[in-house]
Amino acid sequence: MKTADRCSTIALPVAFVIGVLLVSIMPATMLWDRDEPLYARTAIEMLQSGNWILPTFNGEVFAHKPPLIYWLMAASFSVFGENEFAARFVSAPGLVGSAYVTFLIGRRMFNPRVGLWAMMILSTSFLSIYLGTAAMLDTVLLFFISLSIWSYIEMVYRSRRSFPLTITFGLGLALAMLTKGPVGPTVVVSMVAITWIIAPKEERLSIRQMAALAFASIMAFAIFLCWAIPANQGSGGELVRTGFVKHLVGRALQPMEGHGGSGFSGYLMNLPYYLPVILIGFLPWTIHLPAALYLLASGRLGGRREQGILWSGLLTTLVLFSIAATKLPHYIFPAFPAVSLIVAAMIDARVKGGAVVPDIWPKAGAWFYFICVLGLAVTIGGIG
Repeated sequence: MKTADRCSTIALPVAFVIGVLLVSIMPATMLWDRDEPLYARTAIEMLQSGNWILPTFNGEVFAHKPPLIYWLMAASFSVFGENEFAARFVSAPGLVGSAYVTFLIGRRMFNPRVGLWAMMILSTSFLSIYLGTAAMLDTVLLFFISLSIWSYIEMVYRSRRSFPLTITFGLGLALAMLTKGPVGPTVVVSMVAITWIIAPKEERLSIRQMAALAFASIMAFAIFLCWAIPANQGSGGELVRTGFVKHLVGRALQPMEGHGGSGFSGYLMNLPYYLPVILIGFLPWTIHLPAALYLLASGRLGGRREQGILWSGLLTTLVLFSIAATKLPHYIFPAFPAVSLIVAAMIDARVKGGAVVPDIWPKAGAWFYFICVLGLAVTIGGIG
């Protein structure tokens, strides 16, 4: 069996093993992250009350997030009981699904080896493991974002219309909105627009195909409104006041709960906030990142189409969340599949002997790795 065929054959079993490992290391301790008890209690109240439209926390309207994560946690509670493991369980399938979709993207853009490498890199990064074993919504959101991006990439490479892919694109957007509002669609639509603009004319989707994706996006928003309108009415307008005005617009314009610098000078100082977050969160693969970015910048990772997709996948999320005033480490997580694909493509190119990298970049990677490990150890030690 050829290596490419073997990689495609073992991708699903590898994804299953990743899921088993995540579940096995999923901590059974008390919910300690600030968001974990909020999400878990809201899901329990939804399960107990039978009100699947309006989330509540301690009996009060909890309009911070849409309901999908609570629906999933409530389903987990109904199977495993009301405990910490059940609250955290939904994150593992979210990460596994994201990793497998990343494999599909890597296989389409490069080859199955790159896809398999990217899947394993994404799954074993520090931030991925943390979010994949926490009672949070980020891996679920990443799965739906990745699903929409994969649908778009499939359409680009097939160079023809595909109704099922258009439906999948819209479905991913709808479920992303039901997970975290407009955040997911903003990332996806921005990436699609940028890649379409910078792509060579012969490699772009047609105007008709882009119109179909735009219509799918509108339908996704309509699906979201099917929940949002009755939920807002049932909350007396609290959903718009708190969920949209305060926790969406407000977080973008000013730092909330101390997550960001105060004043204009503090805002400017925090603009590069996510660069160290990526370096630390991407451990242990950070050591390869400088060399991988060098090869991508020098135009030696794929063709112009692949380079455009990789750059937009990384920079869209980085820029969008960097300019927002409120900053939290997990906000940058949607960039991790692109970072994983960049490193995977670099590893594959170097293994095949077709990519020479100046010594300065591997050395820089080693220094980044040492500094990030030291910083992570100090941070964990301080928390402990």
